[in-house]
Amino acid sequence: MSSPLKKRQRILNSSSEQSEHIDEEHDVATMDLTCNEEQSEDIDQEQDVATMDLTCNEEEMIAELKDAEPIQANEVGINEAREFATLLISQQPEINLITAIDENTRATTIDTMLASEKAAQYPKAIPLAVLVFDKYFASFQVGQGPVPIDPQTAITLSLFIAVKYEYGIDKSESLVFPIRNLELEIQILRSFDYRLSGPTTKTFVDLHLSMTAQHDATFQCLCSYIAELSLLGREFSGFLPSLLAAASVFLAQYVLRQNEKPTTDFVWVYEKGDLRNAVTLLLEIFLQRRYGVCHYIRNKYTSSHFEGVASLPCRDSIPEEFFS
Repeated sequence: MSSPLKKRQRILNSSSEQSEHIDEEHDVATMDLTCNEEQSEDIDQEQDVATMDLTCNEEEMIAELKDAEPIQANEVGINEAREFATLLISQQPEINLITAIDENTRATTIDTMLASEKAAQYPKAIPLAVLVFDKYFASFQVGQGPVPIDPQTAITLSLFIAVKYEYGIDKSESLVFPIRNLELEIQILRSFDYRLSGPTTKTFVDLHLSMTAQHDATFQCLCSYIAELSLLGREFSGFLPSLLAAASVFLAQYVLRQNEKPTTDFVWVYEKGDLRNAVTLLLEIFLQRRYGVCHYIRNKYTSSHFEGVASLPCRDSIPEEFFS
């Protein structure tokens, strides 16, 4: 039986060769953003898939990672795991510093989207939707140039774009969204040159959990909860997903065992100073010192289905020596 990591590496290698033959302008013309039935009948389904700007076939890469059986440390060597992590890191989106939207407005907009019926219907699209939203607003500077569309419209269209990317453009005919505007979709996509890319913070959290010893349900839910909290913070656009994943795991370990030093050993490289900054910001949100008006994620993880991890107590600060 071949290693899951080798299979995914072959996917990434072959996809990079395929991307050289995709004409970017042809992508724009054939992404079927209107989802109009008359247009969709004239577009061959295979052509749609080939022109969705899968520059490195991230969709297959992430799907393979999520759908595969859990990878255990005794199944795959640590060197191979590091190589796979390196491949994922090479596909991380660029850091997008956001100034064109107020942090509280952004947080409440994201929280409203998370609570929506469409987000519940298409959960895999949520991280990418937030990334698309942030990339769009990162392309604007306060007081300079054009003004972005209103945040609520932008997040709805961002989720629609992400759903088509994650679930398949051929299914877009059956999607019913409150806003369907081709011109605005193109405006959002043009702001970052049509490049929809992963992996996300959740991808790296899942990788770490699968490569380490078995974890109980509480720890896994807590890692997911903290990673989702990071979606609310505008400042987290300044961190790479791999770093946010390490910070999420670190804080989860601390919450459960506050007298023990959490692990700082991951299969990917990061700056410990950046880890401290990210963990500190996440702790502020975990303790409800920030974005207290955003209730959806907290209510979701308060339920017994998610082990009630949002109700776990935690100290106000983390000892400095735990970061050394």
